[in-house]
Amino acid sequence: MKAQRVFIKLLILGFFLTGIAVKAEEAKTIRVLQFNVWGIFSSKDKSFRMSEIPKAIQALDPEIIALEEAFDRKSRKQIVEGLKAAGYPIAGWHYWHKPYGSGVMLISKYPIESLAFEKYRVQCPPTNMEHYAGKGMAHAVLKTPYGPLDFYLTHVLSRTPAIFDAQGEFIPGDPFQVDRILQMYQIDQYVHQTHNSMGRSFIAAGDWNVSPEMLEFHVLLKLTGFENSFDLLHPGDNPSTFSKNDSWVTDDFSRIDHIFFKNFPGDQGFWVKPIESRVVFQEKVKDPKGKEVNLSDHYGLLTVFEVVDQAEPSPDRTPAPEAIKQAYEKKDRKSKEVIPAAEALTGQMNK
Repeated sequence: MKAQRVFIKLLILGFFLTGIAVKAEEAKTIRVLQFNVWGIFSSKDKSFRMSEIPKAIQALDPEIIALEEAFDRKSRKQIVEGLKAAGYPIAGWHYWHKPYGSGVMLISKYPIESLAFEKYRVQCPPTNMEHYAGKGMAHAVLKTPYGPLDFYLTHVLSRTPAIFDAQGEFIPGDPFQVDRILQMYQIDQYVHQTHNSMGRSFIAAGDWNVSPEMLEFHVLLKLTGFENSFDLLHPGDNPSTFSKNDSWVTDDFSRIDHIFFKNFPGDQGFWVKPIESRVVFQEKVKDPKGKEVNLSDHYGLLTVFEVVDQAEPSPDRTPAPEAIKQAYEKKDRKSKEVIPAAEALTGQMNK
C-alpha cells in the first residue's frame, strides 16, 4: 500500500515536471511589435491616443516594441508610464534624440547592452519638412535569455503622392523615389557593418514606407537578403497598415510597416523562425467626446518568432549596382541612373 502511494506521488510529480518542461519549451519565443504612433506635432487627439496605446500594447505582451513618430517628450512619457502602470516589465527603453528628433523609440523587456544610430545620408530636399526629421537606422544589442540579439529599427522617408489611383491601380514613382532607393542601400551597408559577424540572427522592424508594390521594397530585399516575417507566413496576402479604413487616413498606402529577420550559419546567439505574424490595432476606441477613432494613422504589426536549434541561412546579400553606389556617395538624389539600375537589380519594372 505504501509502495503504491509512493508510486502515485512519483507519477504526479512526473506529470508536474513534464508540464513545466512543456511550458518552458513553449516560452522560447520572442514577440516583436512594430507601431508608428503618429506623434507628429499636428496629429489629432494625441494625448488621448497616447494614453490608450499602452493598454493595447500590454494586451499583446510583446518582448520588443519598435515605435516611430514618438517625437514629443509628453507622448513618450505617457507611453512608458502607461506601460508600467499596466504591468509591463520594462527592462530598458531609449529614444534617439536628433534635430527635431528621430521619432524612433525602442522599449524592451530585455536589458539593452548597446545603442547606435546612423542618420540617412540622403533625405529629400531642404524645402521639405521631412528633411529635418532626423530619420535614420537605429541599432540595439539586447540581452535575451537565449543570447545577445542585434535589433534594428527605422523610419524611412515617406512617399507623398497617393500610391493608388481612383480605380485602385498602383501609381509608380514619386519625387522622392531615388532618395528611398539610396536609403535602402544605406540600410544594407549599415546592417552589414554593425551586426555581430559571428551571430546567428538579427531582427529589423520599422515604418519602412515601402510596400510590396514599390520598386524600393524589392531593392531592399535584394540588397540585404532580408526575409519578411509576414510574407513567409501569408504568401500572396497584402493587408494594408496605412488604410482608408483607419479613422485618420484618406489615401491607402498599402503594407508599409514590416518586421524583417535574417539567419546566418554563426556560432553565437540563436536562430529565429516566424510562427505568427498579423496586423494589429485595427479596432477603434471611443475618445472623450464619444467619437470612435483609431490609435494611430498606422495599424501595428506583431510577429512572434520561435527560438530554434536549426535554421536554413537567409538569402545572401546582392552587390549594389555602381550607379546606386555612386549616387549615394555623391548624395545625388536627382540621378537618372538609379531607377534603371534598381530595375536591373530586382527584375522589377517601375510601373
